Amino acid sequence: YDRPSYLWLLDRIVIPVALAGFFIRLGNFFNSEIVGIPSTRSWAVVF
Repeated sequence: YDRPSYLWLLDRIVIPVALAGFFIRLGNFFNSEIVGIPSTRSWAVVF
């Protein structure tokens, strides 16, 4: 039995973890859970 290398395993895990983090942050944005400082910029998001 030949075990997969550590880097091979990390290569298979990194993309799904990054995508999960992206979708979690996107959900936080849509739920208005991530708020920043007030802005007067024209491209700023108003909640």
